Amino acid sequence: MAHELDFSTGDPAIAYIGDTPWHGFGEKLPEGQPIEAWLKAARLEWDLKRLPVQYLVDGRLRTMEDRFVLVRSDTQGALSVVSGDYQIVQPKEILEFYRDLVDIFGYTLETSGALDGGRKVWALARTPTYTSVDGQGEDTLAAYVLLATSCDKTLATTAAFTSIRVVCQNTLSFAMKDISTGKRPQEKVPHNLRFHPDRVKERLGIMDKAWGEFMMPGQEMKSAKGTLWGAVNAVTYYTDHVRPGTGVDRLDSAWFGTGYALKEKAWAKASELVGR
Repeated sequence: MAHELDFSTGDPAIAYIGDTPWHGFGEKLPEGQPIEAWLKAARLEWDLKRLPVQYLVDGRLRTMEDRFVLVRSDTQGALSVVSGDYQIVQPKEILEFYRDLVDIFGYTLETSGALDGGRKVWALARTPTYTSVDGQGEDTLAAYVLLATSCDKTLATTAAFTSIRVVCQNTLSFAMKDISTGKRPQEKVPHNLRFHPDRVKERLGIMDKAWGEFMMPGQEMKSAKGTLWGAVNAVTYYTDHVRPGTGVDRLDSAWFGTGYALKEKAWAKASELVGR
């Protein structure tokens, strides 16, 4: 599967700490580096510029009304065409989102970078909290807070909890699926609205409360206990975290193999029972 990392500058636009990503690209950083170091290592020290769309007709240069091209400030590459109400989220804003989380609340930036020529930008931080999913402390689940955006309208600016370590397009897709199917706490800001980092963090409940909700098996929630929804969530929890298998094998099964089929069967049966 293609990683789709941005190589516009000649170097891969990804920085990370810890384990080397599966594709082998990126600049490894020691822990505790400032945001400025992450921006440089992840090749995100550029801005999006909004320029009018122009075209040539019969030798005359004309300008489109309410249409603009978004251009990288470093390579001058055109990334997309947008309308006048499009709100730009700069690459720097993605990493800046984590500054107080890292400095004050003990989060650890783990990966950051750009995909598809810079059309998508993401950063991922590990929260200070872990939990054991096997009851013995051998299989732990880390809570990451992902912030990702696009400038080609393929992805709203999204902040969410996930258990997926994002290092490329494939893992970003996996994380977005994890967020959606796992009902992870998330906040999405469409590109016709301005991105306000503090509001997003407040709504996401970025501290311990949101982590607790992230970890709570759905069948134990008051709104789900004793219901079909709770039963479906119980199957999901068993498949993803209890069923034999660890690491990549369990993940592959949960998303693509027998685990996925089991969850689909549970959902189909629940839908049948309620007459859907």
